[in-house]
Amino acid sequence: MKVFAVKTIAGEEIIGNDIFISDGVVTMKDTVVLRGVQDPKTGEVIAGFGDWPAVGLVGQSYRIPLTALVLMPYQVHEDLERQYISNVTGMTLPPVTPKILLS
Repeated sequence: MKVFAVKTIAGEEIIGNDIFISDGVVTMKDTVVLRGVQDPKTGEVIAGFGDWPAVGLVGQSYRIPLTALVLMPYQVHEDLERQYISNVTGMTLPPVTPKILLS
């Protein structure tokens, strides 16, 4: 599953999959909006997801006009992608293995 995000002119960062661009619209499936939420244990602000649109059906595809976007679809970083997949599918993913960078 490839996870992409777009940024709207309203400032929302919408994350989804099954991205398709055609006829002046971006079509996305399983959309959520990225929000900052406060961790109740630490008080630290962390990434959280909210339904987007708030009253839409789960699993439905949504069409967003290109004129409503500031940024075209872009891939999200690995941690956010894993959180999204876990949130949308309900699967518990194994921890990320550390990467070894060779110099």
